Amino acid sequence: MWYALKCHPGKEEEILESCRQELDSRILCDAFLFTYDQMKRYEGSWHVEKKQMFPQYIFLEIKNKEGFLKCLESASYLKEAIIQDNLREISAEEEGFLKSLCRTKRHLSMSEGYIQNGQTHITKGPLMGWEKRIRKIDRHKRLARLEFPVKSVLTMVPAGLEIKSKS
Repeated sequence: MWYALKCHPGKEEEILESCRQELDSRILCDAFLFTYDQMKRYEGSWHVEKKQMFPQYIFLEIKNKEGFLKCLESASYLKEAIIQDNLREISAEEEGFLKSLCRTKRHLSMSEGYIQNGQTHITKGPLMGWEKRIRKIDRHKRLARLEFPVKSVLTMVPAGLEIKSKS
């Protein structure tokens, strides 16, 4: 069972470590972030940077929901860092979508493709086969936005995409 926990901006890494240290291993399977690669241009060349896919959210894989909620109440540091009432269960459909897109690494690497007659074609990378989910492409930032399968807090998924040509 996965949960998305919304926290204060810039505190994600700290809260992630606190969850791993303070929460009992009988309750918490894993705490993680989803990341993606994005190209940035500086110092005259392009560089790949790792970005957080869902800013302000950490994800928790839980074995026991009741035990988790009790444990969360007693974890003092986490109480202050978490935005009030922002623990949300991830549906099976959402979890399946994220697992199939990011695989076990929970990271989405850069993809490459081209646009022909208004149709996007991915030739390399994890977005192959996901063309129908792409809703927006920013060629200058080398970024695509994928539509999430269900109405949720996590509405769009950013993904690194370099379009090599357009005709």
